[in-house]
Amino acid sequence: MSHEDLESLAYDDPARFLAAVRPLVDVTSALADAIQVLLQRYEGVPAEHSPGMREIAEEEQLPIRTETWARPVTDAHAHASFLAIACLENLRCYGRLFSETPAPLYSYLVLGRATIETGVYAHWLNAPDITAHQRVQRLLVEQLHAQRERARIPPLRSGARDRQRQLQQEATAFGWSCGGREPEVGGIGRPRVKSAINQLMGFKPEDHFGALMYGWLSGAVHGGLDTLLLSVQPAEPSVPRIDGLQSAEIGVSSREVGMVSVVVLEVALAAVDAWMRLLGWAAHDPAAAQARVDAGELVQVLRKANGWPPSPNQQPSAEA
Repeated sequence: MSHEDLESLAYDDPARFLAAVRPLVDVTSALADAIQVLLQRYEGVPAEHSPGMREIAEEEQLPIRTETWARPVTDAHAHASFLAIACLENLRCYGRLFSETPAPLYSYLVLGRATIETGVYAHWLNAPDITAHQRVQRLLVEQLHAQRERARIPPLRSGARDRQRQLQQEATAFGWSCGGREPEVGGIGRPRVKSAINQLMGFKPEDHFGALMYGWLSGAVHGGLDTLLLSVQPAEPSVPRIDGLQSAEIGVSSREVGMVSVVVLEVALAAVDAWMRLLGWAAHDPAAAQARVDAGELVQVLRKANGWPPSPNQQPSAEA
C-alpha cells in the first residue's frame, strides 16, 4: 500500500478504492485467524511459565480469595479473554466491510468505535505487568460497570442492584472501597477511551486527538448530523434540479478510511499484545508473529499517509 493509494478518492473509482484498502482486509483477517488458532490450541489456558499461569498459581497458594468467590483470578482472565476475543471479532468484521463495493459510508465508523472500545478495555484488563490482586480489582470495576448499565433497564434493575451490593461486599473483603460517579474500586476506575487513544498512539493530551477521533466515531453511532454530513462532497456547478436545489455526492475516501483504520488497528494490536504476553501464547508461533508484524507495518504506512510520526509502540520482529 502506498501513500498515493491512500489519497485516492472512491466516488468515481470503486476499483481503485478496493485496491487501496485491500491490505487492510488481508491484515485484519490474517491476524484474527492466527489468534483463533492459538485460542484453539491452548483451549484458553495460559502457557507454562507465562504471567497468567503464575497468577493462577498464586490463586491456589495465596489467600486472595474470599468465602464467596473461590476463583477471582481465573474469572479475571476469562473476562479479559472475552474482551480480547470481542475486539478481534470486531476487527475482522471491520476489515471485511471493505472487501467489496459499495463501500460503507458509516458502518465502518460504528464498528471502528466498537473495536476501539473493546480494545481499550481488553488492553487494560490483560495488562501483563500488574499483579493478580490488581487484575481482580480491575475485574470488579468491570463487573460493577456492567451492573450499573443493567440497572438502567427497569425489568433488570432489582437484580442488578442486588448484584452490585454483592460485588461491593467482595471488594470490601479484599480491603477495597467502592464509590465515585463512575464505578471505582479502591480508587481505580475504567480507563477513559479518549485518553487511552492518546496514550496508546503516543499523542499528548493537549493534542485532543482522542477526543476528536472518538467524537467522530460516536457521531456515527448516535446519528449525529455533523458526522453524517461529512460524507457529502461538493458537486460540480450544474443546473439546479428542483427549485434551486443542487445535487451532491456522498461517499467515502480511502484516506478517510486510513485515518480511522490506523487508530482501530493500533488499539487492537495493543490489546492483542497484552493478551498474548499475559497468556504466553504467541512466543513461539511463527504465523501469529508474522501476522503481528504485517499489521504493525500497515500501521506505520497508515501513520505516514496521515502525516503522523511513526508509532511509538515497538514492533516485534517475526523471528522473535
